[in-house]
Amino acid sequence: MKKITIVNTGAGAISGAAGAAIGLTGGPVGSLAGAAIGSFLGDVFKDVASRMLSHRERVRLDNATSYIADGIADELKAGRIVRQDDFFEGSNNFSSDAAELLEGVLLKCKAQFQEKKVRLLANIFKNVAFNDTITAETAYQLLNLVDGLSYFQLCQIAYYGRQQEFVNSQILNDFYGAYSESLTEENHSAARDLYELSEQRIFQDVDGSSNPGEPGAVNPAHIRLAVRGREAFDLLELQQIPAEDVLKAIKPLEYQGSWGASSRGAVNGRKPGAS
Repeated sequence: MKKITIVNTGAGAISGAAGAAIGLTGGPVGSLAGAAIGSFLGDVFKDVASRMLSHRERVRLDNATSYIADGIADELKAGRIVRQDDFFEGSNNFSSDAAELLEGVLLKCKAQFQEKKVRLLANIFKNVAFNDTITAETAYQLLNLVDGLSYFQLCQIAYYGRQQEFVNSQILNDFYGAYSESLTEENHSAARDLYELSEQRIFQDVDGSSNPGEPGAVNPAHIRLAVRGREAFDLLELQQIPAEDVLKAIKPLEYQGSWGASSRGAVNGRKPGAS
């Protein structure tokens, strides 16, 4: 990945790097020339970078800048076309929906204390720039929503979007409340996370309901991604999350034989306590 130190080099380097990479596609991309996209990115990057930032904020902003510029260039070199609606249209480089979303993404990225989220949040702008089925308002709402989630919760969402990768995990196939006396604080915390994600309509039960009522009523094996959850999975590219991080997030969702028998136990027809 190219490193673009926006604090030291300013928008010129960003504009030049993005514009040059975009130019490799052979000139105009739809209604926008590569140079124009580079100018748009550079102006917004420079504006955000010119604000008072701590050292860590500057590092995160630099990383987010690189992720976005590299990601857009890679998509264009792969033959994808930027969206052809009015997303990029404005009276100047700061007045379009694209500029507002880009500024929002950069501000969220620079404020992240969990730095693993920076690349994931940066993916939102890159993907919305190429997908005209995502309205600007939907993108803003999703950005604000996932900004408030922990990296652990994003790993939980990643699991439910990638369950085929973790078929050996014995996810609890019962309500947490059935084992309330045996649960650790880690289990309770995971149940609260799943409950919160269901409340925010990221998860829903397999029967289509989205509100389990309380954390103790959550059944991990009966959860699937709702429409909003699928949008989050796709736009943040949660398939990028390392498998080891996902495994850490789902460990407290697994049935423990020490909890004793209940009505269902673990998934895949295993009886409670069975190996």
